[in-house]
Amino acid sequence: MITVRTCGSGTSHNDERLKLLKQMVNYFGTSEKIFKIHDHKGILTVYWFEHPTSHEKDVLKDAWEYLREYEINHIVVVINEKTI
Repeated sequence: MITVRTCGSGTSHNDERLKLLKQMVNYFGTSEKIFKIHDHKGILTVYWFEHPTSHEKDVLKDAWEYLREYEINHIVVVINEKTI
């Protein structure tokens, strides 16, 4: 799982709260379906390899609310592999 934080100045770096969020998600076993989590000014965007269940979305919602943030977007990433 990739973690990225973008602050208001446009710079990107990993953040302590994203490390904690990642630990919480790993604990509840939903991380294998997540490609990337991106925090931009407190708005979390979660990129999934496949459609998440409502339980998986709730895990992210509860963890993000624990960190005093409340907005989450979920995006399913489609990766097409071509053989040569």
